[in-house]
Amino acid sequence: MRKSFQICLLGMLVVLPACQQHDCVVNNSASSPLQIEATVANHGMSRTLVHADGKTSFTDGDQIGLFMSDVPQPIAWTLTGGVWQPERSLFWPNQTDAFDFFAYYPYESEAAEQTSVPMPDLSLQTGKVTDLGRYDFLTAHKQCTYSDNSGKVVFSGDAAFKHMYCLLMVTLVKEEGDAETTLNTAHFEGTDFFTKHIYNFDVPGMQKPDDASSVNALDLNLSEVIPEEGVQIAVLINPTQVEVDLDFSITYSRNGESLRASTTALGNRIFVGGNCYKYKIVIQKGKLVIEGSEITDWNTEENLGDIIVNDELVRE
Repeated sequence: MRKSFQICLLGMLVVLPACQQHDCVVNNSASSPLQIEATVANHGMSRTLVHADGKTSFTDGDQIGLFMSDVPQPIAWTLTGGVWQPERSLFWPNQTDAFDFFAYYPYESEAAEQTSVPMPDLSLQTGKVTDLGRYDFLTAHKQCTYSDNSGKVVFSGDAAFKHMYCLLMVTLVKEEGDAETTLNTAHFEGTDFFTKHIYNFDVPGMQKPDDASSVNALDLNLSEVIPEEGVQIAVLINPTQVEVDLDFSITYSRNGESLRASTTALGNRIFVGGNCYKYKIVIQKGKLVIEGSEITDWNTEENLGDIIVNDELVRE
């Protein structure tokens, strides 16, 4: 059964306070199960299942990781049969103190600490909207006491899960009445756009590890005939702190010819985490027209104007 990205995790949380992993005092919390409610800020396309209307849902087997104050390792919660289950039974340390809860999605078995949560490898993307769920990364933070909401930690409102990456949505449309056009490849390039990062909840923010190799380009093999409604390419990139160029190019075939078109006009901006950057591109004879583009935070929209780029014949 599919559940929307509004979840209630019912279970018993035993979190070890500043003491060691033994001899903790439960303070009557054992009879008070922890409940977690979580929503995604600005409902848009996220990691799990993406529907035609852009809404998302969890499916069985999805996992989130949960940290609590003074607990260095995350607790995994898995959706099983429509119910979220913790990897082991845990309890509140007490019902009086305030605790910080940090959550992220997706949880992976790779070792994680509160200061270094591994993020998905963006260099493995396929460009398909339906595959976004494999690479999206969400985080949430909530500080509360047991009595704030009857033992419930609520990740909603300002504390809702938020997207950390930027989403590029490129829709390629052939000119009306044009011959059959096959999109062969797409290429995205920008400084550190696809470099592996970690997430640090203490800062908080994304960080490039010192030993991480820069990955600046992503090549997609698509081999797809462009229908009347167009082909949509969806790619996640790392946010930037300064204005950077985004190089985009495609190769395609029409009337037995192989053609190529490219542009740098999509970039020269700061790419903000959690924003979606949309471009509509019409493939015309002799030129590539970016007919419309907009920035969204996966809810609001802003029109960026048109960009026209010439294509070129690819010599075999």
